[in-house]
Amino acid sequence: MMTTGWRISVAAIVLSLAAPSYADRSAETTLEVLHWWTSASEHAAAELLREAMEEEGYRITDYAIVGGAGEGAVKVLKARVLLDDAPDIAQIIGPSIRNWAELGFFHSLAGSQDNHTLFDNLSSPVFDLVAYEEQPFAVPLAIHRVNTLIFNQTLFDKFGLEPAVDWASWLEQLDLLQQAGIVPLAHSNQPWQNATLFETVLAVTASPDTYHQIMIEQDSSALLGEEMALSLTRFRQLKSYMQPLRNSDWSEATRQVFEGKAGMQLMGDWALGEVLQWQTGGLVGSQIDNQIGCSAFFSQQHLYSVDSLVFFRSGSLTEGAVQRLVQKLGDSDFQYRFAQVKGAIPARQDAALSVQPCLAASARDFEQQTRLPSLVHRTAAIEEVRNVFIHALHRFFNDDTQDIKLTQTRLAAELRALQ
Repeated sequence: MMTTGWRISVAAIVLSLAAPSYADRSAETTLEVLHWWTSASEHAAAELLREAMEEEGYRITDYAIVGGAGEGAVKVLKARVLLDDAPDIAQIIGPSIRNWAELGFFHSLAGSQDNHTLFDNLSSPVFDLVAYEEQPFAVPLAIHRVNTLIFNQTLFDKFGLEPAVDWASWLEQLDLLQQAGIVPLAHSNQPWQNATLFETVLAVTASPDTYHQIMIEQDSSALLGEEMALSLTRFRQLKSYMQPLRNSDWSEATRQVFEGKAGMQLMGDWALGEVLQWQTGGLVGSQIDNQIGCSAFFSQQHLYSVDSLVFFRSGSLTEGAVQRLVQKLGDSDFQYRFAQVKGAIPARQDAALSVQPCLAASARDFEQQTRLPSLVHRTAAIEEVRNVFIHALHRFFNDDTQDIKLTQTRLAAELRALQ
């Protein structure tokens, strides 16, 4: 269902579909790709993407937008579409794909679906994310696990630690590291990182049904309930195990763990791609050494997000060209290499898996465990809902005087206003 806010924001945009384009389309073989992959490993993955498309005869203009886990990129994209200057290809994730597709912005990939095997080799939740009315409108590239614990293996060995199996034993480990003068939990105080930490805590605190009611349905009863209150309590509790909060990139916190300056980090498995880039230059088929360990964050749930690309109809691409690019990017070998560099698993179920134990476990768990779509990373809800959650959680995390029950009440009210 579209929210009122979404209808207003796209009402003017959709008019541009019928208008002539005044953007410079003279270089027919030049394609612009808009995305938010800007860290070292993400840049390496974007380079693989560029090389694959250049093999099809295109020149690629890489338009990477820094910041906010894509929040800035989404704003830029909407503004450019309003100006009738959409990129040819863009990174869009989750339910927003359906909203844009419903308005006719994207090339349908139904023809590609008939011509090769990508869409036949997707799990149902991944296909559903990229489809509208049973037709695919985006190419899924990789699946990330958001609820990943990254830890310094040297420190774990020194103190005889293994990944914790429940909240109480994990706090004991954090206490032990803190008493030894080590920062227990590396974290950066950006709004999306705070919200990522919260949804990871929610996934191990609430039942899967409650998680679904909160993050997907935005059910007021669940938002006001005890499991939400306990999740907020635990979320705030973790501040005492961090350094004084500062706004920095997620990769800086990963480097603290990598260098032994902090014991652990709760972050998506893209942190593994970053470590691999530091250690090997992202060499496909290589493994990170035993300096860094990782595991799912003591959960029987797989909290996931799916990287995907769409092709704008207002761009330079013909239907035939789109089909060729989909075949290229949907190829099992390309998806294996892209996912390896990105620190993810391929979207295709039949693609080879990374030799990284954590990523191999992620692939297994995605098939066998309860799947929970990430709200922060755009798999559970549209952009407007995501933004309400992120800003409310960021305020709560940074203001210790903010009452938990009041936070729940305000969040529920703000989400009701979007319906």
